[in-house]
Amino acid sequence: MASTHSASTLPQGFSVYQHTLGAPLQFLPALGSQQLDDLINAFIPGPAPASEKRATISLDFLEYAQMTGQNFKFYAVNSAPSAATSPSIDSPSLDSVNSSFNVSP
Repeated sequence: MASTHSASTLPQGFSVYQHTLGAPLQFLPALGSQQLDDLINAFIPGPAPASEKRATISLDFLEYAQMTGQNFKFYAVNSAPSAATSPSIDSPSLDSVNSSFNVSP
């Protein structure tokens, strides 16, 4: 059970890499994969098109590379299941708070 627990705590995310200055950016997982699209959507939530989100990440990476001289960056992403369960966990607690306020007066 410990190995299952530790696997769930590993950081999730995607990476951007540029072999040399001027070379095309490489994404891991691969550009065009559903896995990368899902991770990018979790990293940059909202209705913007995937191409705009990728452009935002590309600009961020290029700025990072220019400032640091690094050619690799990992973007940590909160797992989608945790984000999906958080609101449902918050809702009952809000309901219990509301019901306690209703009982108090």
